[in-house]
Amino acid sequence: MAKSKDIFSATGQIILSILASFVFIPLSLLIPKKKDRIVVIGRQNDLFIDNAKHFFLFLSCSATPKPDAAFLVFSRKTHDLLAEADLPAFAYPGLKSILYLLTANLIIVDSAEWIAYGKFQLAFGSRVIQLWHGAPLKQIELPLYRQRMAKYPFLIRPLFDLYKFVTGRHTATELVVSTSSFFTEKAFKPAFRAKRFVDTGYPRNDVLFEEAETENWRLPIYLNTDRETILEIMARRESGAKALLYAPTFRKELEDPFSSGIFDLDRLDAFSRMNSLFVVLKLHPVMARNLHEGPYSNISFYEATADIYPVLNLFDALITDYSSIYFDYLLLDRPVIFYPYDYHDYINKDRSLLFNYKQMAPGNICMTQGEVESALLLLTTDDPYKQQRRNVIDLVFTHRDNGASARLWQILKDDYIRIE
Repeated sequence: MAKSKDIFSATGQIILSILASFVFIPLSLLIPKKKDRIVVIGRQNDLFIDNAKHFFLFLSCSATPKPDAAFLVFSRKTHDLLAEADLPAFAYPGLKSILYLLTANLIIVDSAEWIAYGKFQLAFGSRVIQLWHGAPLKQIELPLYRQRMAKYPFLIRPLFDLYKFVTGRHTATELVVSTSSFFTEKAFKPAFRAKRFVDTGYPRNDVLFEEAETENWRLPIYLNTDRETILEIMARRESGAKALLYAPTFRKELEDPFSSGIFDLDRLDAFSRMNSLFVVLKLHPVMARNLHEGPYSNISFYEATADIYPVLNLFDALITDYSSIYFDYLLLDRPVIFYPYDYHDYINKDRSLLFNYKQMAPGNICMTQGEVESALLLLTTDDPYKQQRRNVIDLVFTHRDNGASARLWQILKDDYIRIE
């Protein structure tokens, strides 16, 4: 049933994309590009989070000379959020957003979904800078596509190849941002058809090296953050509790560890209350919608579509599974507890991993909630994974500072942008 639905969806997208190509691609090729114009598009075509958000803020607030940069959004909510902060944002498919796509020199994105709804065709003559949204532990893009296509009948696969071609999903990118030469070779070069790869580091990690200034919520960095939960984290830490972040990765089948009882939140709440812990859950939006949020005394839920990076350095430890957030968190040199409760099912049914999990997971690897609790009790007494964390950091990050955005901007200024 799922395969039939995929085939129907791909066929519809092919027809729409071909129609859009006939209209928009000639326009994109004929209309001159403005050399200083940049369009930034966030994940899910609208979210003001991750690398797209943080590099856009650098372009708007810190870049010199200042380019003509705008953030493309879908929803009125995101548009108004940026407009109230005097940041240039255009709602797609409004006329101004279409004009900017047609005339942009650079399109800067941090996911592959930006191509939807005719944007790829409108920006056909522009150069695409792919920031991506994390140093991947698991398969992404081309290798993941090939893995999933292997499950379809041979005669059906050309349909999906055509779908990827006309929608622009796997077309050549001008530049892909990486975090290290190791990740460039092992993860990004196999995943993207790109002319160039640069290991500048991720813009979203710049904020990890800065003190949280939550007394000034008007700072642009705090746009689209969960202020209520942030204040609660700070209050709990001031009272002596340790703040923990649980951030599981997205599952293709939208499964979660809570409905099945693999991670019992009532039990976690009681355990945290007894041991002066405060646990914050940062979940995928679909997972968050399916979850009953309490009430709990020592558990809180960070807004699913909000940006957590400005306050990631408030957490004393991280619990995760395969999410790329743990690579970024390693920059803080704090403990990470791994809870890959569905390890074998995940790599067999969802996606393969790029690396040996035990070698790239520098922390306690737990398969039950009891093991997670035991690992949490050790946080105050021992840190046996400190050297292993540093070994992984050496592989993942060439730079460990707040200069990723500045390095990327220097490359764009030198090689792609001309500002009169």
